[in-house]
Amino acid sequence: MHGVWRPASIATFAASIAGACGEAGPTARSLTASCDIVPGVPTALAVANDQRTSAGVRFADTVDLQIDIRRAVLLPEGDAGPRLDIVAFGEAGGAASQPGPLVRATVGTTVLARVCNTLADTVWLVGLAHRGDTVVAAPGHTAESIFTLDAPGAREYRGITRQDTLFRPAGPTATLAGAIVVDGDARRGDRVLVITDWAPDPDGDAFALMINGRSWPHTERLQYAIGDTARWIVVNASPVEHPMHLHGFHFLVTARSDAVRDSIYTKEQRRLAVTELLLPGQSMAVEWVPERGGRWLLHCHIASHMAEGQRIAMLGLARPDTLDMHTEQHAERAMAGLVLGIEVTGDPRAGLPSGEVRQRERLLVQDRPGVYPGGVPGYGYVLHRGEEPDADSIVVPGPPIVITRGERSEINVVNRLAARPHRPRAPAGRSGSLNERSQRRDQPTNICIERHIGTRE
Repeated sequence: MHGVWRPASIATFAASIAGACGEAGPTARSLTASCDIVPGVPTALAVANDQRTSAGVRFADTVDLQIDIRRAVLLPEGDAGPRLDIVAFGEAGGAASQPGPLVRATVGTTVLARVCNTLADTVWLVGLAHRGDTVVAAPGHTAESIFTLDAPGAREYRGITRQDTLFRPAGPTATLAGAIVVDGDARRGDRVLVITDWAPDPDGDAFALMINGRSWPHTERLQYAIGDTARWIVVNASPVEHPMHLHGFHFLVTARSDAVRDSIYTKEQRRLAVTELLLPGQSMAVEWVPERGGRWLLHCHIASHMAEGQRIAMLGLARPDTLDMHTEQHAERAMAGLVLGIEVTGDPRAGLPSGEVRQRERLLVQDRPGVYPGGVPGYGYVLHRGEEPDADSIVVPGPPIVITRGERSEINVVNRLAARPHRPRAPAGRSGSLNERSQRRDQPTNICIERHIGTRE
């Protein structure tokens, strides 16, 4: 097996590097003073890793990577937020991080990896070896591996324990993950975004999702100017799928990777998208050019992965009565998890077509009682074309609106939903949650608000 090595093989390899370089090679960097099991409750803070810095020390065409597996405390919702006990990777001599240290180098680079396991559990390392191989880190021992980055692309690496499965890491060890990015030649200034999760109960359905170790609204705000080229590498190191959606613009998908293969698209294979599905362990490389100023979002299009239920304090709990969706600030109070803010400086109307409005649409938001089991109402959109639609008519899924690029279009949205109190909501995944999420017309108050959405390309 390529991925498991005896200490002697590592020492021999390191010595050969030192001789070839004519200088002190990787052996000049000492390992941690010891690789002992560290008992007790963690107190050291893990840092949110923005994936801007590559780990390890480079010697010629080799990266010497020395990392630890350790327990730490993570603050994904800021310094005043909940403290999570996690298991994480950390570069030797530095803090643990979430995600783990970024391994990034060009094609052909050899990685000399030494991983110290300070846990009382055996950890199987996936991804820190040749593809398909696994490195075993016994408690209180250092696992060693040599592998070559043989193709451009991006993939995750992770550690799992005997209580884990590869597809659903358990409890605190769900955060034991990081990313490997292999560049074809030189780096192009792209950003690496790694999706990870934390699960309080390995047998439960509740989990909290993060981008580079943070949950909205504490995630990083990316800033661009009109005309910049934004390049992202997005790695899904969580055990669930994520259709990642960009507001306001299309992006060009330039590559896809997973644990088995890398696919770098030719110019003809590249495609435009606004939503791209990432299964567990998959990654994508995308690029796009902002054409107008404004504030935009990148987020997972699964509602429960970006809703208020992603807040740590609400995992596994019903939604509180105090949160009124009609009056609260949605962006700050009703969203969490996989959301990333993007600010584009410049004129928000730049690039929009001028001239007369060529198409006008009136879109009604309506509901109908008792559509679903348990008396749960159905919600939908109806286009008002011709005669006034019935007040309880809905179309599921909503009707398509076809507009022409380069022509001015105007869409007016009419909210005909009734104001109503909210009932506590059961967490996603529990039986009966559909009924618990239902809203009642105890004292219906009709609302009809016309909102001019504005002219869009």
